[in-house]
Amino acid sequence: MTDHISPEADAHTGGRRHGRFVLAALLAALLLLAVALLMHAILVASASSFEPLMLSIRVALTLVLFYAVWIGQPWARWLFVVVCGIAVLRLIAFLISNPNLLLCGFIALYFVSGLILAFSKSVNAFLKYQQTQRAALYKQDRRRILRMVAAIVVVGAGMATVLYTQARNRWPESFTRRLAELKAGGVPITLADCDRQYRALGSDPAAVKHFQNAFATMSKEKPPLTASQSIAHVIPHPALPKLSEMAASSQRLLVASCLKSNAEALRLLHEGMSYDRCLFPMNLADGFQDLLPHLEPCMRGAHLLALESIQNIYDGDTEKSAASILAELHMAEILRDEPNLVGVPVRDRIIATGCVSLQTCLNVAPFSTRDLVSISARLQESMEESQKCLRTVLVNERSQGISIFKGSDQQIADFLADGHARLGLRLSVEAMRAPGILQQDAAYFVDFIGRIEMASTNGSDQQMATRLAILSSEIERNRHLDPDEKKHWKIISCMLLPGVIRAVQADLWTQTFGKVAMAAIAVERHRRDFGDMPTDLDALVPRFLPRVADDPYTGQPISFQQLPKGYTVYTGGTVDRDSGHRPQAGEAKFDSGEIVFRVER
Repeated sequence: MTDHISPEADAHTGGRRHGRFVLAALLAALLLLAVALLMHAILVASASSFEPLMLSIRVALTLVLFYAVWIGQPWARWLFVVVCGIAVLRLIAFLISNPNLLLCGFIALYFVSGLILAFSKSVNAFLKYQQTQRAALYKQDRRRILRMVAAIVVVGAGMATVLYTQARNRWPESFTRRLAELKAGGVPITLADCDRQYRALGSDPAAVKHFQNAFATMSKEKPPLTASQSIAHVIPHPALPKLSEMAASSQRLLVASCLKSNAEALRLLHEGMSYDRCLFPMNLADGFQDLLPHLEPCMRGAHLLALESIQNIYDGDTEKSAASILAELHMAEILRDEPNLVGVPVRDRIIATGCVSLQTCLNVAPFSTRDLVSISARLQESMEESQKCLRTVLVNERSQGISIFKGSDQQIADFLADGHARLGLRLSVEAMRAPGILQQDAAYFVDFIGRIEMASTNGSDQQMATRLAILSSEIERNRHLDPDEKKHWKIISCMLLPGVIRAVQADLWTQTFGKVAMAAIAVERHRRDFGDMPTDLDALVPRFLPRVADDPYTGQPISFQQLPKGYTVYTGGTVDRDSGHRPQAGEAKFDSGEIVFRVER
């Protein structure tokens, strides 16, 4: 008797075969795509990139999920459909911001794959057949398969954990090589190293006690004519007080009252001239948590001395006025070993305030040659010490940055959130660490600090200003990358480096202001010795001035202009030759490089 196969059964068998062929073709297309992407990632990825590992995991998960689909698991089938839908939506979002044909091809592949799995009758027939066949397996076979799958999952999970741990703890070669070079050269690379180096300078408890006593006797109210501190966070130059407003009698009465209430503090600050240095207690190993309560009182003390110098000049006592300016500049000198970045703007503001108080005093009465020479020497010393301190600050700032990158996810998240971070931010940090984004950020930071160091030590002041402007522009470009380039965003570097660049720019501005003030002192000395103004600054060399300093913003020597009554030494811009008008020093703008020292007497 001959077996008879009905047309319906034959059609059903043909549908199963067609469904199996469609699924096999779909799997082949997806695997070819995944392998092509994996090979591309391996060829172009850097040593610290996590992308090849992630793509390998995606290929493995695709195989596992597709196997579950192949054996007829309904959940796997619909999960695959959902994944395809998510992939299509995600790629459409990328296509809107970055149109290209490759994305169109990916969208078509995922869209067709989802449609086939969801609505193809032949694929549905094959999957039902596979589900029926799987149910017919012996119980013993199912147990053996489950044990085998469990073993594969356990081994795979273990290998993935090992690979993940190695990848997340891998640092770029440029980063490790640079740290090794610094360590071999004896340069600190950890906060503990910086702290040991600071403590090795010695201790001066008598000086610390003396200045702390002076700070304790200061009145609590804000001194008059104090410059707004917020300007230091907006433009990279010290905020300058408007000491010239003391020309008004009402302001002098306010200043006199302030000085009277701070008489004991001022006496102690003058006596502090006997101490060459003062190492205030601090623990650099605490990083950004280190407390620096002495910086604000140092700035207040310097401002009080500036007010005192002007009060003395109006009282006709030029010798006491000069002594107050010398004590004011000494406040900057005692901070010469200050290794923290926040100390740079404080020291710069003290020096700049000293220059402004000198200018204000010279507009009232001339100083003796002896006082002019003393102020010039003290100003020169303060600026030289400031440059040395800046190099120490860059070393410490690099160590602070390294300590952040080397910290745990919680520590990095707390830094980003300026306090205790939530779980979501900690997971975001791990998401940056896993593909190597965080490590690349660390390498970028260390390299960038090195470039700032080179800019601040090599070449002329003009080259320094130009290089710093270029570095600042580079950071700004990185902060405003397009959304599809965010994996190249150096998030922590973009938080740390702008402040470092502004501090170096502010120090350059202060150094230039100091050189302008020293040129004005040379003009005053020429005026005393010869009874008239020099024709130009070159006439002051070498008797009164070693050399005419250059304007770092133009590359030209700083300028001098006689006025109908007095003179102006300045950088940047031009002076109206008829009126001799230029903005006051407090109106100087960093963008144009204008620094004005104007004496009308």
